[in-house]
Amino acid sequence: MLAGKPALLAAIICSCSAAGVEAVVFKHIIPAAERFAFSTRQLAEAAGHDCAGEGLREPYNRAYDDWMGLSHLRIGPVDDEGLLLAISFWPDERGFVDRTLRRLLADEDARLLEAFAFSKVSVAGRGLPALELMLYDDHFRAHAAQGYGCRLLATIASDLAANAKAILGQWQDDDYVQALLSAGDAGNQLFADGREARRILFTALVAGLRFNVRQRIGRPRGRLRPESAQGHLSGRSRRNMVLALAALREMAAAMTASPNLTTEKAFAHALAAAGRLDDEAFATIAQAQSKLALQELADRILLIEKAVNEEIGAAWDVAGGFNSSDGD
Repeated sequence: MLAGKPALLAAIICSCSAAGVEAVVFKHIIPAAERFAFSTRQLAEAAGHDCAGEGLREPYNRAYDDWMGLSHLRIGPVDDEGLLLAISFWPDERGFVDRTLRRLLADEDARLLEAFAFSKVSVAGRGLPALELMLYDDHFRAHAAQGYGCRLLATIASDLAANAKAILGQWQDDDYVQALLSAGDAGNQLFADGREARRILFTALVAGLRFNVRQRIGRPRGRLRPESAQGHLSGRSRRNMVLALAALREMAAAMTASPNLTTEKAFAHALAAAGRLDDEAFATIAQAQSKLALQELADRILLIEKAVNEEIGAAWDVAGGFNSSDGD
């Protein structure tokens, strides 16, 4: 019945997609930011009481889990002031995290352990990758157990919690969020129309899918080096993949009021393929069976991208654009 009535069809698309933008913000982004802020605060509190590596691994992994629910949102507050890199400096092609931590430990500059001073430290010495080394690498664990190393570990955890809190605060009450929700309104200087706001979120979804294929899978598979995988040292490479896909699935579901059956089916198949991986740290990446299993997962994720373009992209009247996180 809508044939020949483009204005009416456009109005329906606009209305439905505007509701989708609001749902993504309030049902997906803000809850994810709340979880990350909560778990990083718990981690910081634990590190302040006891810097023993074993005792901090559980809160560290909870915080990392919650970051996977937010890491694909490389837009707005997360991208402001370098917060993304300060939370997760990865990939680390040249071992900057290792070198930065060694320098910090060698210098033992107590002034850097103050919150403001540490916020100016190289991003390679901050965030989850730095904590991973401090908690799982034998050399850094020995330092973290006492003295300056212990205080450095607690400072890294506190800095991470402060960044998580900042992200949450900005998503809850920020000009960017208000502009996103009021796209096309008079006076909105950031988003001239609703389509621009929809494209931002849709591109984040597509870029998140591509990041899994090109970085989380492509990097270790292409190099045949387990240590190239995200979270390899802490044994959570597969776990990161599963949680990242689950977060993208949640985001996709929030975008439209009606179920996206093809997209949902594609996500289910990809998560099933990820579940069949029996190597948490991608340690057997050089073996033929592991390479085939990861290629199957990559192919399944590419099918998700195809599905979201056909279903959600069509419903939102947008297409995924280039994003630096694609890894090109």
